[in-house]
Amino acid sequence: MQYAGCKKPIIHNVNFRISAGEKIVLVGKKGSGKSTIVNLILGLCRPTGGEILVNGKNIKRIDKVQLRRQMSIVLQDNILFNKTVVDNIRMENKDVSLEQVKEAAKLADVHDFIENLPRQYETEITNLGMCLPREQRDSIVLARAILKKNPFLIVDELEEICSQTKIDIFKKFINRTSTFFLVSRNKIESKDLDRVLLIKNKKVLEIPNI
Repeated sequence: MQYAGCKKPIIHNVNFRISAGEKIVLVGKKGSGKSTIVNLILGLCRPTGGEILVNGKNIKRIDKVQLRRQMSIVLQDNILFNKTVVDNIRMENKDVSLEQVKEAAKLADVHDFIENLPRQYETEITNLGMCLPREQRDSIVLARAILKKNPFLIVDELEEICSQTKIDIFKKFINRTSTFFLVSRNKIESKDLDRVLLIKNKKVLEIPNI
C-alpha cells in the first residue's frame, strides 16, 4: 500500500482485520509506517493500491466526518482550544459532570497537574495550549478521548504522549473501551490486549502477546 506523493511504498502487502471489541497494539520502529497506517484508517490519506474496508464498505465511500465521530483519537502532535481546561476535556459532552471530567483526568494522570493550575479546571488555555508542557497537553487530549467513550479509540505513539508511569496507568484503561488500537515503538505487555501486531520490512506480522 502506498499513497499519493510517495515514490516508494511505505507499507506493502498488509492485510489485517480489527474486529469490534478487540484490543490491539501495533509495534514498530520509528519511521516503519505505523502512523501511515493510522492515517489510512482515519481516511487522512488515500492508498493508491489496496483498499480499506469498514464494516465491509470501502472507506472511500464513507463520510469521513461521520467515521471520525465514531472514534476517539490521540495523535503525536496535539493542540488544545482556547477555552477552559474543563471545556477542553468535556468538548461536546456538555452533559457530563465535573466529577466525570476529573475521573478521566485521573486516568490520564493529569489531574494533579490541573489542580495546581491557578484556577484548576476553570483555568483558561491560551495559545492553543503551547504554553503548557507537551506531556500535559497530550494528557489533556487523552483525558478527552477517555471521557468521549467512542466505540473506537486510537492512540498513536504512546511513548510520545506518556511517561512510563502514565503507560502503567493507561494499561488499566484498556478494558474500559470497546475497540482499542494502540501504536507503540515498544511491545506493551498487558493481559487485556487481544493481539500484538509487528510492522517490519513494510509488512505487518502477528506476534505472541505476553
